[in-house]
Amino acid sequence: MKFEYDPAKSRANLAKHGIDFIEAQKLWQGVVVVFPSRQTGERRELAVGRLEGVFWTAVVTPRGAGGIRLISVRRSRKDEIDAYHQAIEGEDDENGQKKSDGKV
Repeated sequence: MKFEYDPAKSRANLAKHGIDFIEAQKLWQGVVVVFPSRQTGERRELAVGRLEGVFWTAVVTPRGAGGIRLISVRRSRKDEIDAYHQAIEGEDDENGQKKSDGKV
């Protein structure tokens, strides 16, 4: 999977949320559940996964050929963690990620 991001936003994300976009890419080494974002405009998704036992939510924009642009990453909220657990039994999409049509 190919990732892209703004290095300045990665540094700002580290300062604000305690994780940069290089570390956040490791989320996709485990189980990630993807939810559609409620935001209007550019298509965005919420990707929820775990690193070292901590749940993180990444706001991402899908790119062609399975690529992902990282917009921001923060600790997951309780409703996102609950939705993650509910979706774990769902089917994988073409990239091996768990997909959910549910709203978070």
